[in-house]
Amino acid sequence: MASELVVKDGQVVTMDADLGDFTPGDVLIRDGTIVEVGPHVVPSADAQVIDAAGMIVLPGFIDSHRHVWQTILRGAITDWTIKRYVQAIRIHAARHVTSPDTYIATYAGALDALQAGVTTFVDYAHNVNSEAHATEALRALDEAGIRAVWCMGMLAAPGTSGRFCTDLETRLGFFDELAGQRPRGKGHRVELGVAPGEPSFTSIERVTTEWHAARRHDALVTLHANATPAESGEIQALGEAGLLDERTLLVHCNFMAEREWGLLLETGATIALQAESEIGLVSGLPVIAEMRDRGLEPTIGVDTVAYNSGDMFSQMRSALQYVRQLDAVRLWEDDPMPDAHQTFCREALAWATINGAKAAGLADSTGSLTPGKRADLIMLDTAHPSFLGLWGDDPVGAIVLHGSTAAVDTVLVDGKVVKRAGRLADVDLERVQGQVREAQRRLGLALGDGPQNGLIPDPLPDLDA
Repeated sequence: MASELVVKDGQVVTMDADLGDFTPGDVLIRDGTIVEVGPHVVPSADAQVIDAAGMIVLPGFIDSHRHVWQTILRGAITDWTIKRYVQAIRIHAARHVTSPDTYIATYAGALDALQAGVTTFVDYAHNVNSEAHATEALRALDEAGIRAVWCMGMLAAPGTSGRFCTDLETRLGFFDELAGQRPRGKGHRVELGVAPGEPSFTSIERVTTEWHAARRHDALVTLHANATPAESGEIQALGEAGLLDERTLLVHCNFMAEREWGLLLETGATIALQAESEIGLVSGLPVIAEMRDRGLEPTIGVDTVAYNSGDMFSQMRSALQYVRQLDAVRLWEDDPMPDAHQTFCREALAWATINGAKAAGLADSTGSLTPGKRADLIMLDTAHPSFLGLWGDDPVGAIVLHGSTAAVDTVLVDGKVVKRAGRLADVDLERVQGQVREAQRRLGLALGDGPQNGLIPDPLPDLDA
C-alpha cells in the first residue's frame, strides 16, 4: 500500500513559475514523490499529516558548491586570504586528513546542511587521497540522509604517495567502479560527479582525460576556474578543448573575458558563486550581475565552513545585497535616489533552489515543489523570534531577508522527515561531536606545533612550485 504524507495549511512557495504559490496550501506526498500541490488537497484516510499552519513551506535549499571534508576545520581561516588558504589547507593540511577524518567531516557537514534546510549539495571533494577516502565520504552521505552529487577530486593532496595518488589510470578505474554502483536517476539520492584538477595546477590534456571519464557515466563535471587573476583564461582553454557543456558546473569565475561569457552561452555550462568566501578571502568579486545581464541563471553555494557559515540564508543575503549595490551604482549615474530595485528577493531564492537544481543536473528531481519531483522541502516557523513583527504577506521576502537556520522547523528529503520541531531526527549529536573532536585531535597531532594550531607551516609552500 502506498505511503502518504500531507503537509497542510502552510504558506507554500513552490518556485514553480507555472504552479505559483498558495496561502494556505497543501503538499501531498506519496512514496517520497510530490503528487499534488494546492489549496485543498484531499489525502487518503490513513495519510500522515504534518500541520504547517504558521509555517512557510518551500523547496529545500540547493548548495551548488561545498567542500564538505573541511567541516572539521570550521572557522580555522577566519582572517585569511585565498593565498594563505591554499598554502595552509590545500597544500599543507590536506594530506594529513585521513579516511576516518573524511567520514566524520562529511557526516557532520551533511548534518550541518540539513539542520539549515539545505537538502542537496554538490560536494566538491578535492581531497580524495585513497580509495577509503572516497568510500568513507559516500558512506557518510548515505547515512546522513542528504541528497548530494559527490564530485571526486582527481588531484590528490601534495605530498601524498601510493599508486592511487600518483597514477591517473588507477584513479579513473576506481571512479568507473564507483559510478557503476551509483547510476544517475530519481531513485538515487547520492550520485557521482568529477572534480578535475584546475587547468592552472595541471595540464589541459589531463583535464580532458578526467572530463571524458565523467562523460562515460553522464556524470557532472565541476571545477574551479578563473577564480583569481593568476588563473584567468582557464575557461577559454576549456572551451578550446571542447570541455564545456550543460553538465559542466564551473566555480567562482571571478575574472572573465567577454569571449568566455560567449562560451558559456554557446555551451550551456554554468557557474556556482559564493559571495561570502569570494569577497572575504579576497579572491574576486562575484559575477552574479554579469550572469544575470547575459541571461544566465546564477547559482550559489557555501564553499567552505573553514571560513564562513554553512547556511544558505547568509549566502542569499550576501549575494543579493552585493548585486543591489552594483545596480545602484549604475542607477546613480542618472538618478541620485532610484525609486526601485533591479534585483528582487524571488531571484535570490531561485539562486538557492531551482537554479542550483538545474546546474547540478537534478531539476527533474528537486529544486521546486512540482508534482512528479521528489519531496525535498523545508518548513520555516513564522512564530520564531526572527520573524516576529512580519508586516503584510510576503513569504519570499521573509525567507530571503529574515530567515535563519534557527527558524527551520522541519526538513524532508525524499519524503523522509530528517528534522522535525527544530531537531534532527535519529541523530546522536553528542556522539557526533565527540567524533569530530577526536578527528581534530588526530589532525592536530599530525600537523604538529606552529601558528594557528599547526595549520601554518614554516616555511610556507611556494604556490609556483
